[in-house]
Amino acid sequence: MRFIISKIDSVLAFEKKIKLESRGESYEHKESQAASAISIVVPAYNEAQAIPIFFAETEKIRQALALEFEYIFVNDGSTDHTLEVLKALYD
Repeated sequence: MRFIISKIDSVLAFEKKIKLESRGESYEHKESQAASAISIVVPAYNEAQAIPIFFAETEKIRQALALEFEYIFVNDGSTDHTLEVLKALYD
């Protein structure tokens, strides 16, 4: 399982890669990702109370499915303790 805490800049960089591909320009695609991997992108603006509940429920599903999951939490300037909660989940 991968766990990524990102700022919006990283998401915009990914969107740029998608735009390049759509114009026929190429970028390197990593073949190492499993076909059965699931990426969950979670916008997290002032969600300190909701994130532990979301993560616990999603983990139940992940364990039942036995698939590779990737969590991408996008924290764009939360004013509560969202970042601290995300770091605690990661540890």
